[in-house]
Amino acid sequence: MMLKHQRTLLVIDDDPMVHFLVEEGLSSQVDIRLTETGEAGIDAAIKHKPDLILLDVSLPDGSGFDVCQKLKNDPDLAETPIIFVSSNTDEASHIKGFTLGASDYVDKPFSPDEVRARIEQIFSFMDQRDDMALQIGEATSAAFTAMRGSSELGLAVQFIEAIHSISDLQMLATTFFGVTNSLDIRCSLLLEDNESRHFFKSDGMVSPLEKQIMQVVHDRQERFTDFENRTIITYPKASLLVKNMPRDDADRYGHLKDLLPSMMGSTNARMIAIGNEKAITALTRETRTTVDHVKDTLGEVGFALEQNQTDVVGLLKGLLEEFEVRIPRMGLEDDQEAYLINRLDATINAAQDIIESSHNTSASFLAINRLLHHISARQKQILDGMETMAPPTPTENTEPSQTDDGVELF
Repeated sequence: MMLKHQRTLLVIDDDPMVHFLVEEGLSSQVDIRLTETGEAGIDAAIKHKPDLILLDVSLPDGSGFDVCQKLKNDPDLAETPIIFVSSNTDEASHIKGFTLGASDYVDKPFSPDEVRARIEQIFSFMDQRDDMALQIGEATSAAFTAMRGSSELGLAVQFIEAIHSISDLQMLATTFFGVTNSLDIRCSLLLEDNESRHFFKSDGMVSPLEKQIMQVVHDRQERFTDFENRTIITYPKASLLVKNMPRDDADRYGHLKDLLPSMMGSTNARMIAIGNEKAITALTRETRTTVDHVKDTLGEVGFALEQNQTDVVGLLKGLLEEFEVRIPRMGLEDDQEAYLINRLDATINAAQDIIESSHNTSASFLAINRLLHHISARQKQILDGMETMAPPTPTENTEPSQTDDGVELF
């Protein structure tokens, strides 16, 4: 693990084995602080301001959930990621940890390598988050300079108008967060295409626990899900998690529950359109390939047909010339000789009539070939137009929120 900055890990757990595993695996890379009680852990957190806290749910002097609540109530520690470790593996405990703001939840007994890997990934993504915060802020500012003086409804309307030409998911999410940031809303966005689910966050990385909760709620397809001061708004192709919903302000809460679904409905429609556009493009490419293959095959068949016609005529003419030379030498009667000559001549003339009529078939082949060539050229124009209209694919440095392969901060 290569970190840009020296990170501090605070462990609040009375299990000596946990202390040993953490020190054994990370002491050479991370500044580790070890405590055994909730009270000692809170004091250490206030004093040292750790970058990450590993917190046991069951502590000698109380519940780890209570410790987490106290830490999150401290303005200086509210954004510090917390990983719960516990033998309480039920869904209710996971949801409670998520509701309190935890970044991850590891069930005991756990694999030491798994815990070390999660800690390392969070530290690594913290470095990325620091870089991303500046990038997202710049992108949001540039995308919504013209919207700053508009009303909230105006922002939503401009968003709906703006996304019709957006096909890149990162740009779609950035445009969405431009509105929510103006509304002072902290949120995460799930976008689902035909290939996978993509997660984006307005202020950093999506944590594993947050991702887990969003997927569970998304699969239920319930339009609104409220818990504590969080709300998840779900559509078939998109879900939004609002993490600071003003539940204590009825007017503001009601306004947002009217405004955000309009944006989410448009986002869902755009995701469907993007999927259809990709499908049409793929089908057009496949059709063009098929047309080109058929065109080439028909050209080969037409050429072979004409060549065969020429060869048949040559063979028949050669046969007639040979018989004209040989028949007089066969000692045939005059009427027999005349019969053979006339019969061969009639057969050759009939064959020539058939060959001449087949020229119509050749002409049809040529006409079909020209039509297929025109269709292929037109399909190429359509594909070139689609590629010209599509926005450039962001590079690795400009799409930091595509996080399906890693652990992210909550």
